[in-house]
Amino acid sequence: MTDRQKSALKPASPSALTDDQAWQKLAAGVRPLKKRKIPPRPAPKAKTAPDTEQKPARKQAMQSVSRQVADTPPTRQPADLRLGQQAGLDNRSRRLMKRGGFEIDASLDLHGMTVARAHDRLLRFIEQAEARQFRTLLIITGKGRSGEGVLRREVPAWLKQPPLADRILALEQATGQDGGDGALYVRLRRRRERVEK
Repeated sequence: MTDRQKSALKPASPSALTDDQAWQKLAAGVRPLKKRKIPPRPAPKAKTAPDTEQKPARKQAMQSVSRQVADTPPTRQPADLRLGQQAGLDNRSRRLMKRGGFEIDASLDLHGMTVARAHDRLLRFIEQAEARQFRTLLIITGKGRSGEGVLRREVPAWLKQPPLADRILALEQATGQDGGDGALYVRLRRRRERVEK
C-alpha cells in the first residue's frame, strides 16, 4: 500500500473536512481495476423450420382417416370444456372434470404412433371402455414438437365426429399431474343416454 492510500484510509477529524473534501481525498487513492477480457457471447442457434413436407404414405393415411371421419355427419356433439361449452354436464361435474376430480377408469398413451394407427387404437379403446362401462378416460396425445403435435390437434376432432361423437359426453384438457396440454380427460355417456337419443 502506498503512503497516499494509507493517508486516504486514516480517519480525519470530522470538523476538519467537508463531505466533498473527504470524498476527494478518498477517491484520490482509487485505481481502476485491470481490464478483463470477456469472451464474446456465442451466436444464438438459428431455429430450423419444422419439416413441413410429409412423406406421401403418411399424407395419404391422414387424408384417408379424415375422409372416413368426415363421411358421416355427427348426431350429437360432445361438450368441449376447453372451449367453454357446457351442454350435457351439470356445474358440479364440469368443475370436477376441469380439476381432474373424476377417478380415471382407463388411460391410453398415443405417443409415437402414426395418425392412422392412433385413430384405429382410439376407436378400439373407446369401444372397450364403453363395453366395460367406464366413464372417465385419460387419453395422452403428447405435445409434439413446439407444442403443435398432429395427434394433439387431431384427437379432439376425432372425438367430436362419428362414430365416437355419440359416445362422448365431454372432453377437457388434463391437469398438469395427468399430462397437461398433452392429454385429455374424456367423459363417456352412459349407455342409457345413447339409447335415448
